[in-house]
Amino acid sequence: MKISKYLLRKESGLTLVELLIAASVGLICLAIIFVAYIGGVRSYELNEERMKAIDRLWLNMSKIQREARSGRQFMTPASYEATYGVSITPSEKPPLAFKLDDVKAVAFYTPEGSSDLYRASCDTVEIFAPSVTISAAIDPASRFATVVLTTSWSYRGIIKEESISSQVSLRNWRTQW
Repeated sequence: MKISKYLLRKESGLTLVELLIAASVGLICLAIIFVAYIGGVRSYELNEERMKAIDRLWLNMSKIQREARSGRQFMTPASYEATYGVSITPSEKPPLAFKLDDVKAVAFYTPEGSSDLYRASCDTVEIFAPSVTISAAIDPASRFATVVLTTSWSYRGIIKEESISSQVSLRNWRTQW
């Protein structure tokens, strides 16, 4: 039996060039996967910070709604100030003020130059929510007000702003006192 020289000389395996090409393709695939992974992680972190801000806003909104349910009548900032001696007149954002009964009243407002939400109850004032501002649109003839809460948050040095809006109603609303 005669074996040809061609069969004896044929070498099996990969050449150096083929190995370098395969390694290059593999590294390119790993780089693409790494970039996609880092992008996913950053997107997750961004959305996590955003959801923390929104959750904080909804928590404060639910506290305001719970307190407003026992309210009877909306008040103007001037009438609140005249009655209780606490100035709740902001520069741009209208406050939310309402009477609870003949003696007590509550106001939520953001003072001029501040980025905090304050709660005034008769003559007592306290910070209700830091880094949250309020703006209320009140229809004096009804028992409803549209309340907008806004907060700022940052991610990697970028400052963003989130707002939520809800309708607040006075459950014990009365047209006349």
